[in-house]
Amino acid sequence: MNQVLLFNNCGRGEVPRLIFAAAGQKYEDIHYEDDEWLLHKSEMPMLEVDSTKLPQSKVIARFLANSMNKMMLKEKNFLNSYPLLKQNRAEVEKQPKIADYLKNRSKTSI
Repeated sequence: MNQVLLFNNCGRGEVPRLIFAAAGQKYEDIHYEDDEWLLHKSEMPMLEVDSTKLPQSKVIARFLANSMNKMMLKEKNFLNSYPLLKQNRAEVEKQPKIADYLKNRSKTSI
């Protein structure tokens, strides 16, 4: 099972938790309390996937978002199980500047 190692707060560590929740994926949420902070400061936040450790909140978010995007590409009806996420995506895609970007962006595999 994937592990998210974080400090016990709702800062940048909240993004991986939200991505896991949106994808309906289970994970082990391991957090360190304030008195352990100095011992683990240089390692946090950390995502461990199949014994591979990914540090830094932006790297973690990018990895998880790419993984979720691949799921969405493989499973055409993926968002049907998540009506609020589907509605939010549709609302974001309606924004004129976002819609223009999506229409004109380069096609990639992810």
